[in-house]
Amino acid sequence: MLRNKINRCYTRNVVKVCALTGVAARLIGGSAIHSLLKLPVQKDGRSAGISLLTGNYLRIMRQQWKEIEFIILVMVSYQMLCMVDSRLRQLKNTENEFFGGINVLGMTNI
Repeated sequence: MLRNKINRCYTRNVVKVCALTGVAARLIGGSAIHSLLKLPVQKDGRSAGISLLTGNYLRIMRQQWKEIEFIILVMVSYQMLCMVDSRLRQLKNTENEFFGGINVLGMTNI
């Protein structure tokens, strides 16, 4: 409902919604955060470091995120929030703005 109201105000799709797990993402009509932002998946209780996107892949992702102004995050830890910040700075090509200048609406359980 929140995504729809924001998109109506902007008269275009400016919101992405994601959650930590695929099940949670499906329940909220969003995407899994790992697939949405191409983040590493935690294995054996350890999270791999985030690598930078490059080349054509980076160009395509930047195009997909060009109009996005809001991201709604559900069930994210502090560590994941830091990776989201890093990826959005890269996608929006802004090193000096938190989350690449995108407004973050989030709920965390950790």
